[in-house]
Amino acid sequence: MQFVELTKDCHSVVCCRVNPKQKAEVVRLIKNNLKKITLSVGDGANDVNMIQEAHIGIGIYGKEGMRAVQASDFAIGEFQCLWRLLLIHGRWCYRRNAQMIIYFFYKNMIFTIPHFFFSFVCGSSGQTIFDDWYISFYNLFFTALPLVVRAVFEQDVDYKIKRVENMNIPKPENNAKDEKKKNKTKAQSILVQDQYLKNNIPKLYYVGQCKTIFTASRFVGWVLWAMFQSLILFGINFLVFENVVLDEEGRNGDMWSFSITYFTTIILLVNLNLAINTTYWIFLHWIAFIPLSFMLYVCYFFVSNYLSSTWAFMTPIILIRVMHFYLTVVLGLLFFFLVDYLIFTIPNLIFKNLSHKLVDYAKKQRLGYQTVNGSPANNGSQDNNNNMNSMNYSQKQDDVDEKIDGEIELVLQNHASVEKPANLNNSNILKL
Repeated sequence: MQFVELTKDCHSVVCCRVNPKQKAEVVRLIKNNLKKITLSVGDGANDVNMIQEAHIGIGIYGKEGMRAVQASDFAIGEFQCLWRLLLIHGRWCYRRNAQMIIYFFYKNMIFTIPHFFFSFVCGSSGQTIFDDWYISFYNLFFTALPLVVRAVFEQDVDYKIKRVENMNIPKPENNAKDEKKKNKTKAQSILVQDQYLKNNIPKLYYVGQCKTIFTASRFVGWVLWAMFQSLILFGINFLVFENVVLDEEGRNGDMWSFSITYFTTIILLVNLNLAINTTYWIFLHWIAFIPLSFMLYVCYFFVSNYLSSTWAFMTPIILIRVMHFYLTVVLGLLFFFLVDYLIFTIPNLIFKNLSHKLVDYAKKQRLGYQTVNGSPANNGSQDNNNNMNSMNYSQKQDDVDEKIDGEIELVLQNHASVEKPANLNNSNILKL
């Protein structure tokens, strides 16, 4: 006996008494006919075919062995962990990958397009605008680690908030100094569940379901923006170093002074652009941006001055003595930094949607929610939406299939992208 039901609205499958091969055929049927991304969950050896056939396979550690876990892409301990894997880590994974790919194209376009502009100046001789070592180290060292750290740790909303509690620990009274300080305060950090964030996270999963971040319009926008930036920076640096006299000894601007100045501006610009897009900062971001990217480039900047194998031999030591180098870098950097900053901040200040409210609320809770001697203090979070007043900071586990009533208009305002409104209701929210 076998029974298979396909529901048209949510595309769910109900299977009863089917063998492992038939389970895989059902998944293949959905993939080929409904053109949907499939996910299979199993805990035994009879689920291996189904897990391998699906786009994403999830194995559960169970009593039936480890075959399902070994054949899966992700492994969880209990079925109740599935909602966090999808709605939290799945959404983070989509955001990280989509933004990382777009930014990777951007930072390479702004680095390679100048060679096209330079071909009109060098008479199409094939001469590269940058030194070979600078080209090799651009993606290998100078801009690699900040992108990797952001792609691994970036997040915007999480339902768990760190809370700090002060514990009074009495000290032994041994002398006069101990009598003055009877109690010692020790801060203890714990994680609590914020019900307001937890109840709204399934709504934000709609961003990944409809693929609203990695779109053709957004990709083209970033590419055009990179081409425009490279054109303006090329024009500024070329006009400055074309006929300038750098110092009192009569050294004039040459190709490599123009090249190194241009390259320095690009390194700072792409890192600052990445920093503006980062919403969740940890200490690894500062380490990746400052010592392992910027300071690493500064060290090579001076080391390359004494390497006779480079085309820029003895050029950096001349540039650090003239104001043309600093003014050109600051002019190009300041202009585009202000433009990027305004593009990312002004829409968020004017238009407040659900995503912006949750991100702002999560930031305030991460930084401001503390308890002093057991009494909670929100530190200004009472000015938020009226829906936030019903927050409950208990450890109670809610039903993962909790219904969310009402419709919410979710408008994504990403840099260089077209706004894409979506009516979000119960019918198009993923139900576990």
